[in-house]
Amino acid sequence: MRVFLKITAGVLLCIVAIAIGLNLYFTSDRLKTTVMPHIKEAVGDRVEVQTMSLTFLSTFPHPGISIEKMNMTGTTPQDTLISLDELDIGIKAISSLFGDGISFSEIQLNNPRIWYEVYEDSTTNVDPLFSGGSDSSSGEMGVNIPYFEINNGDIAYSDAVENTEVYLKDVNADISLHYAKLIKSEVNLQAGALYAKAGGSTYVNGLPVELSETSTINLKEEMVSMDEGTFSIKGLALNLSGTFRDWSTSPDVSLVFNSSSNNFGELLRLVPEEFESHVQGLETHGILTLKGTVRGSLKGEELPAFDMLLKVEEGYLRNPNLEEPIENIQVEAKLSNDALAVNTFNATAGDNRISGHGVIENPLGDEGDFELDIDGAINLATVGSFIDLTTFDIEQMKGRMSLDAQASGNTAEMSQATFSGSVVLQDGTLKYAEVPKAIHNINIDIEGDQQAAQVKTMKLRAAGNTFDINGNVFNPLDKNTRTIDLETNLNFDLATIKEFYPIDEDTLKMAGLLTAHARLEGKAEQIEQAVQSGSVNLENGLIDYQKAGKPLRDISLESVLEGNKMTIVQAGFKSGDNDLTLSGLITDYLDDDRNINLQIKGHAELYELTDYYKLDGISSLTGQADLDLIAEGPANTPSEISFDGSLAIKEMNADGSSLPQPVENLNAEMELKPTTMTLKNLTMKLGSSDISLNGSLQDYMELLKEESQRGTTPQLTGTFQSNYFNLDELIDWSDTTEAGEVLIHLPGINSILEASIDKLVVTGVEMRNLKASVGTTPEQIKLNEASIQMFEGTASGAFTWDVPRPDRTSISFQGALDTLRAASFFREYAIMGEKSAFHEYISGSFSTHVNYHSGLNSYLKPLLATSDMEGDFSMSKSRLKGHPVQDAIAEFLKTKEFRNMVLDKWETSFAMDSSILKVNNLQLTSEDIGLELNGSQHLVHEEVDYQVQLLLPSRFKKGIAAVITQQAADALTQENGTVMVPLRVSGKQDNLSVKPDQDVIKPIVKDYLKNKAGNVLKKLFKDDGE
Repeated sequence: MRVFLKITAGVLLCIVAIAIGLNLYFTSDRLKTTVMPHIKEAVGDRVEVQTMSLTFLSTFPHPGISIEKMNMTGTTPQDTLISLDELDIGIKAISSLFGDGISFSEIQLNNPRIWYEVYEDSTTNVDPLFSGGSDSSSGEMGVNIPYFEINNGDIAYSDAVENTEVYLKDVNADISLHYAKLIKSEVNLQAGALYAKAGGSTYVNGLPVELSETSTINLKEEMVSMDEGTFSIKGLALNLSGTFRDWSTSPDVSLVFNSSSNNFGELLRLVPEEFESHVQGLETHGILTLKGTVRGSLKGEELPAFDMLLKVEEGYLRNPNLEEPIENIQVEAKLSNDALAVNTFNATAGDNRISGHGVIENPLGDEGDFELDIDGAINLATVGSFIDLTTFDIEQMKGRMSLDAQASGNTAEMSQATFSGSVVLQDGTLKYAEVPKAIHNINIDIEGDQQAAQVKTMKLRAAGNTFDINGNVFNPLDKNTRTIDLETNLNFDLATIKEFYPIDEDTLKMAGLLTAHARLEGKAEQIEQAVQSGSVNLENGLIDYQKAGKPLRDISLESVLEGNKMTIVQAGFKSGDNDLTLSGLITDYLDDDRNINLQIKGHAELYELTDYYKLDGISSLTGQADLDLIAEGPANTPSEISFDGSLAIKEMNADGSSLPQPVENLNAEMELKPTTMTLKNLTMKLGSSDISLNGSLQDYMELLKEESQRGTTPQLTGTFQSNYFNLDELIDWSDTTEAGEVLIHLPGINSILEASIDKLVVTGVEMRNLKASVGTTPEQIKLNEASIQMFEGTASGAFTWDVPRPDRTSISFQGALDTLRAASFFREYAIMGEKSAFHEYISGSFSTHVNYHSGLNSYLKPLLATSDMEGDFSMSKSRLKGHPVQDAIAEFLKTKEFRNMVLDKWETSFAMDSSILKVNNLQLTSEDIGLELNGSQHLVHEEVDYQVQLLLPSRFKKGIAAVITQQAADALTQENGTVMVPLRVSGKQDNLSVKPDQDVIKPIVKDYLKNKAGNVLKKLFKDDGE
């Protein structure tokens, strides 16, 4: 025994060693070098393989080859014929070596994708596989595949010639094959979904299918013979047998199928997925017979001959949750190329029955004659026994209904078909769930044919409410010529609707007596034009909708219908302390393009608006509003409605986060005319500011249109007056630096306003007696002849703000400032740059004439690069103290007297362009000291370059001589003893350089020395002569 174990172990070790050795020797590259030439010889150079390896485990006990990521192309490299993740092939080595064929133990395909395409020229993507390679049909070599497995595959067929597509998804199959002269196959296949399209129509969409079959394939004779087979659709099995031949030339099929069962309910397996929940759990039985044949050619557009019989005998269907079944179901239907004939259709449920028969010729064509006959009788009280009425929120039905109808004609000309029939319902009752009362006394009696349907009776009664219709419908099958001649009456107490129709009174409560009568005569497709006469009335109406605030009460309506016109004799309602009444005419009232001509009157208490509308940012609102106007025009186009009347607001007060300040005591009266809105004396308090407005707005309805669609621009004229207006309360200036960009959008109107403000506060600056004429367009604001008192002086002139784009605007000012306090003005308005501290050095009053223009960025800051300004500047009785230029000169002259100077006079002209301020002929005098200055200052970089001439009294001469030499001081001394000192001041404000202006001094000294030398010579010559 020990010897036997040693021998066995040795053999196993030998086998393992051989397997390891073969795997080490046959690497992926070596296997591909050995195997791929044979594959390409058979199918052409169209196969790509990622890796190959020998395998023993997956094909045990036989050796095999494992291929990963295989791809085979068809006609072009872009056409993929076959792709798969893994292919395992097991080979019976001994049988293949010593037999007359290749014997496979198994073939496994994991995740294969197979595409078979027929192109428009009738070629296919598999043609290249048969155009070359060895002839597999010659010789007696056989191929045996006892086990062929497909896992999770997809198979697609597309035929561009026949416009057909078939797709099998999630295919799993077990296939056994023996390949020699004939192919014997056994197939067990399951597909998760089958899709089929033909001629642009989808015939099968995602049906799960199964196929089990045994067949013989003769490739030479091009014939497949299915010996036996079963095809299952969602579990409904069909037995199959037949042949398929001549697929390369004239495809021909001969197929017989049949199925029989003692439970016809198997047909329910074919219902679409969305309806499966409705048929689950149903009890069924009855004999089902389904059989047929398909024979003929598949070439061309003609379908092969087919016929099918569907027969149900003694069918039974019952919902276990309901009392009564549907039974005695008898169906016999035949379908062929020529006709669909329903010879028998009968079913009963309790004492209800329905039966019918009919035929449709050429059922798959565009036209065909048809005949139908349906007859039925239903006791509605028993319907709940075999149909679950709770699905429709219905608790109970009663009444007896009978149906009898016949029809014949051609499917292509349904308007020419003939029919006759009747529908009768007697003593009907309908009760919805969760309501106490039913709709009863429902009686319907309609009969007719293709020429006319007569509504003899259609009545119902519910809790004392009635509704009835009677009359005729002519040409009911032809929508183009269908006309009606009907009388309708309605009498409803709205408070009782909840008793027979489910309405939650916690959500909606109604009351009132609604009556209506109408006579309809005209085209059914133009029902809005068919009303000939009638009336609609409502008394003591009430609508209380929880989400709509206070209820609408005392609703009333009295109206008369005449053709397309509704005359409202009177209508109105109240809600809280508000009321509205109207009367007038509505034309085309049932049309989308109705026109109104209504007198509307109303009163509103503003404190109740928040009960109906959400007013974001408004915490309190009081006051009254009264409305009295006529509205005329198209109701659905408000911009084309003309108004004539008045709107008044009294004692309105409002407060909230959306308002900059509380509004108090707002009173206004507005008169509306078709083209003009006139505002009469709007007065209010806005915070501490008082406002009074008067004026008119022409073409005001244009404001309801998009600007690009307006025919004209509205024109506003009026006056604005205020005793005190505090702009600081309305604008939080502290937020402007953090709020980001400010996009300016001017209103789309033209306006001319006369403004008058006695006292105005802007950024803490108090101004008085503002007078201005203000004009605006959609792109400009302009103040003409404006004047205002500020900083103890007066400003006057014209101001323009141009807005060509919301993010790029510009301002212009041309005017005069007279005797304004300099320190206060320049502190508030940094026109010399944001970093300017000029206000810290100057005191006194100044006057100027100026012409200023500058672009503004999206933060409303001046763009200095675009700014230009010119004008003159003057001061008297002022003081200059501590200015950097002033201090620099004082330091240069070594004297404190210049650091604080009382100025008798200051005059200059200036200009600004490209951020550079140019000062021309600036003259200052302070007692016996004078200064003249010319030069420039960069307002962004704060760099200065000034040429200065100081006119100093003789007491400064000694100090000046110490700086510029005695000789230069003598040369610069004027005849009156004044010393003129030229200086050059340059650099930045915080680091100025003051130097003698040598370009000016040197010529003066040179002339002085020349003159002095000449005088000496003259004196010498004069002395010698004596």
